[in-house]
Amino acid sequence: MPPSEINPTPKPARCGGLRGGRIYFSRQTERRLFFILTLVMLALGLLFQLRVL
Repeated sequence: MPPSEINPTPKPARCGGLRGGRIYFSRQTERRLFFILTLVMLALGLLFQLRVL
């Protein structure tokens, strides 16, 4: 492949940013974070109900 036809690898979209002392996330990142936290809370709730923890 000649060098003129090689395309650079695109950079992945940033999932968040820091502006004015605050952290901002994209909508997709925020949804993924809350989904994971929901699963963690569900697992902990089950473990407490089973008296494992």
